Amino acid sequence: MRPEIILNPINKYLDKFTPYRLVLCTLLIIVSAAIAFSAVGVLPYVWWAIAAQALWLAAVCRGSNVLMARIFNVSRNKNSDLISALIITLIMIPTFSVGAFVASGIAGVAAMASKYLIAPNRRHIFNPAATGIVVAELATHQIVGWWIGAPALTPLVVGGGLLVLIKMKRFIMAGTFLAVYFVLLTVALLIGGAAFGANIWPTVWPTFLAVTTASPLLFFAYIMLVEPHTSPLSTRKAAGYAALVGALYAAPQFSFVSGLYLSPEIALLLGNSFNYITSNSRRLILKLTGNKQESDGVFSFSFAGAVPKFQAGQYMEWTIPNRHSDGRGNRRYFTVASSPTEKELMLATRMPEPQSSFKKQISDMRTGDTILASDITGSFVLPKKKDQKLAFLAGGIGVTPFRSIAKYLTDIDEQRQIKLICFGNTPTDFSFKDIFTEAEKVGLETVYELVRVNPQLIAKDIPDYKERLFYLSGPLIFVQSAEKILRDLGVKRRQIRKDYFPGYGSN
Repeated sequence: MRPEIILNPINKYLDKFTPYRLVLCTLLIIVSAAIAFSAVGVLPYVWWAIAAQALWLAAVCRGSNVLMARIFNVSRNKNSDLISALIITLIMIPTFSVGAFVASGIAGVAAMASKYLIAPNRRHIFNPAATGIVVAELATHQIVGWWIGAPALTPLVVGGGLLVLIKMKRFIMAGTFLAVYFVLLTVALLIGGAAFGANIWPTVWPTFLAVTTASPLLFFAYIMLVEPHTSPLSTRKAAGYAALVGALYAAPQFSFVSGLYLSPEIALLLGNSFNYITSNSRRLILKLTGNKQESDGVFSFSFAGAVPKFQAGQYMEWTIPNRHSDGRGNRRYFTVASSPTEKELMLATRMPEPQSSFKKQISDMRTGDTILASDITGSFVLPKKKDQKLAFLAGGIGVTPFRSIAKYLTDIDEQRQIKLICFGNTPTDFSFKDIFTEAEKVGLETVYELVRVNPQLIAKDIPDYKERLFYLSGPLIFVQSAEKILRDLGVKRRQIRKDYFPGYGSN
């Protein structure tokens, strides 16, 4: 069975959620279950102590976040404070005492403060919850506990965590982390067994099972490790980052040899530091220079500023300083629609009705208003082999990366064999036709279709489809449908690339 048969319906459902909202819902379910399990004696905690700690931390984190945002005059992510509050709730042992409330309060304040005080170029470096835990440990000497590792909560962690990984496309990161950890755990068991002359192989599988079902390992991997603003977005960097954190997480297994002990939160913060040091990412403050209606319902926005180096087809995170954002927040990922050869950065987006607060805010921007842009990345770029035949399939607003690529090839006068098919509902749905017409001189052939993607159309417009590398970009349902059709036609999976934002829906 093909993975997409299972994943496509899940992705369609998850498209209604932002990553932060999905994580928040997952954490709410886990905390609610922990309260219920404690009430009936499944977990050895007082249920109202868990509830009180969660409410206390929610109030502390929300208050601290609002205060810090006002002091530093920046916008805040409405979901992030509650996410940090619930993560800390699931890590710090819930006891109804003054000392416990002081410790958790310190953790909450430190978590929120880290996003503003340790944020060069307005980019926070460290995972907020992990930072709060470390500060609370140092200040109060409280034992943290990581009680989320209780076996009763493991099914919820696995179920919710897998949905998060599907939404954020972070399987490589989580998988690399777990693989490195289990390899090093096996090595540690072998070394320990050799030291005592024991055969450890019969104990390896039971140890793996115990670590998976009765420890915070999966929660750490599925929820904390993959936090998008303190970990790399590109697949290659994500694997290296995950391997490092996996090794650091496994370090206590070798404490009998080295004497080194690292807690999970310290391992994560060290990984965050490595990511920041090795990343060239920085936040740019860009000023709007103008906007333009490109087609029916599609508008482009051009921004001036320090244009970073990037490849045509990549995307960035864009943040609008909006204090009154809705539940979906004030951040979005958009393809850079402009070419690396152009002096200004451009994004293009569809303006549906009703609009989210983000879309309304950007449509109301005036010349000179500012926006923040950061984390330019993505693998939806031209292959290095210039003689590779390419096929671009664009559904609606999915045309934006192809605008960047076409403009780039035209400006540098580089020949490529490209067939671009743009899909729309009416003739007024097509954007950037002038750019694609100009790119004909460098080998781009464009076809505009007013029907849904189907096998007959692919065979008609791209008769040599089995020789081409396909790039699919557009709404989720379009990409899923196009991928299935190509696979049914015999196009191999390695010949299909999909534009992906770690992100957000259309509005």
